[in-house]
Amino acid sequence: MIFIVGHYNLGYLPPSYEKLRTTLLKEVKNDLIKNLNVVKDSWKEIGCTITCDGWTSVDNILLLNILCVCSKGDFVCKELIQLARQKWQLIEKMGSENVVQVVTHNAAVCKSVGRIIENKYPHITYNGYTTHGIDLVLEDIGKID
Repeated sequence: MIFIVGHYNLGYLPPSYEKLRTTLLKEVKNDLIKNLNVVKDSWKEIGCTITCDGWTSVDNILLLNILCVCSKGDFVCKELIQLARQKWQLIEKMGSENVVQVVTHNAAVCKSVGRIIENKYPHITYNGYTTHGIDLVLEDIGKID
């Protein structure tokens, strides 16, 4: 459709398939890496927060979607990783001196991991999602006759 509109001088002629998959893709990748490096470099100055949201797979494995968040931007760290084993590996990868807190949902297993993180890294605090806590309270209130 874009090509047809372009042939009538009514619009935009897109780049070729070859240019999209080579030159333009490399440019976009380089721009993305530069932008991510700006975010990563800011961690040393302002710190970052690791946020996690989890759910249970059909195989009863707790999985997490993890982001590194700071005022300069968000950074997707990992998708769908198993919980306790790799959380502190992620902190080391981000630079433990750069992480100021870990925020997750309020499941008991996450609270346990939070205590382990606070013991291993005394300068990092663990917090549960406030909205998740409110949701749990409201669910309990809803059970009252």
